[in-house]
Amino acid sequence: MSSCVECFFYSGLTGKALQIFADQEHPNFACEAEVCSPHSPAPVADEEKLALLIIDPTHIDKTRGEITPDAFGELTKRDLSVLRVRHATRAEAEATREELVQRGAQKTPPELRLVDEVCIARAERIRGARIDGTRILAVYDTALEGKPAHASVFTNELGLTSGKRMRKQIREACYSVFRDVIVSYDEFARQLS
Repeated sequence: MSSCVECFFYSGLTGKALQIFADQEHPNFACEAEVCSPHSPAPVADEEKLALLIIDPTHIDKTRGEITPDAFGELTKRDLSVLRVRHATRAEAEATREELVQRGAQKTPPELRLVDEVCIARAERIRGARIDGTRILAVYDTALEGKPAHASVFTNELGLTSGKRMRKQIREACYSVFRDVIVSYDEFARQLS
């Protein structure tokens, strides 16, 4: 069995393949208690706040003015990238915001994106998400070089290899955790160093 750092950082895997590999190598989200990156400040603690930058218009239902469960689709396609508020700097948040905007500009045809809102959730709430009594979400410290506050929300192999209905339930469970606290990007950035 590989160490958590070997599994997450040196395996060469990303996205869905990494989520499946991590679940096979370290079942029951065992690496949550371990450092998963050589760039990591520490494992993600239960009390930590995590920030998900919301892309407008992709993640927002304009008719209702609400974040949509589809905002969490990356969770079952790749992984859901978040920022650890405790460790994030304004510069890191701004770089992440700009990266999301630029990804839209690079699409064919180009897609105008704004990042004006941020959803905030505590790690313990994410880790507490269940479907039929089974835990389905984890938070790992997946710090990157130059982005030490980067973390990822993962699901397990069952959630990734099951049908469309299960993937929808997982997105909805993640949505229910993140939808309670939504702040403006500016308000979020003001609390960072």
